[in-house]
Amino acid sequence: MMDRELSKDVIVIFLVIASPFGFFLYLLSPNDAQIWSTKYFVIDAGYFEDIQNFLWIFNYKLLVILLISIWFLTCKNWWRLVVLIPLSFEIYKFLSFINDRNNYFSDLDFNISLFIIIPYCLSLFTLSKLFGYYSKKNNSKSELHNEINNQMNELSRFRKKEFKYIDKEFKALKTHKDYLESKEYLSRLIRLRDKLSS
Repeated sequence: MMDRELSKDVIVIFLVIASPFGFFLYLLSPNDAQIWSTKYFVIDAGYFEDIQNFLWIFNYKLLVILLISIWFLTCKNWWRLVVLIPLSFEIYKFLSFINDRNNYFSDLDFNISLFIIIPYCLSLFTLSKLFGYYSKKNNSKSELHNEINNQMNELSRFRKKEFKYIDKEFKALKTHKDYLESKEYLSRLIRLRDKLSS
């Protein structure tokens, strides 16, 4: 369980660190060229000054979409759905930029872009559920741990010797919690709490 959470966090950290470097990939394109042609792809700058100018704007817009998407995926608060609003606008602006480059612009751009925005946002929502950053269970569990810690600290003011012994037990219990079943872990926590309150 801990390895899965760590690997999930490592992926997010890698994306956040690598994204600014990905932005500067436009520097690999030829200077003062209108079309960049390789055996794998052909990129036309359209009415932009040159291919580097076009790719700079393209990468900038993709970087903003990527970072807002990561923010949504990793946000642990209930208000994270609000992040979908600026994300939708950024996707709309990106699609307008692509259409504008091809000299195609329409008043229906926003309606057409909804066919991309809605599936993208739904897939982000599904991914966030899979990643589990926003989980009521995890939030409740952490609140419970914090409450137990606060309660133990408050009770420790009265019996320092007893608290030190129970604190050691509590720390040992926390380090072995991955090896215990949830019910067993909870019952041991309750026993420790009862020892302090008795």
